[in-house]
Amino acid sequence: MLPPARARWHRWAGRLPPSRSPSRTRTWSADAGTAIAARDGGCVIPGCSVPAAWCEVHHVIEHASGGPTHTDNGVTLCWYHHRTIDTAGWAVTMRDGTPYVRAPRWVDSRGTWRQTGNPRVRKRRHDAMRT
Repeated sequence: MLPPARARWHRWAGRLPPSRSPSRTRTWSADAGTAIAARDGGCVIPGCSVPAAWCEVHHVIEHASGGPTHTDNGVTLCWYHHRTIDTAGWAVTMRDGTPYVRAPRWVDSRGTWRQTGNPRVRKRRHDAMRT
């Protein structure tokens, strides 16, 4: 028999398990923040080296626009990128619980969406999906 934590890992094949229900509040629970920080490993903006412990959790779809306070709608951003995400041209989206970032046109003229997050988590997710 698998320990509960291991069973949850197999059940979700490396993805973060959703909370029981998306929160109606705008603030993140400590558990959701910890899970998102572990998944992302720090600020998701490429080239930013701020660790997760110094980051804030950002709603990918704004809470005011109906975006849920849920692990599948949150990413870690450093203070600077959290304050400038809407004005600097960066874009963030989620695909199957994984954050993707698109740089401003002056950085990447092709507008390529790039997978971000903690590479160790991505490897475990990939390995779990293969089995």
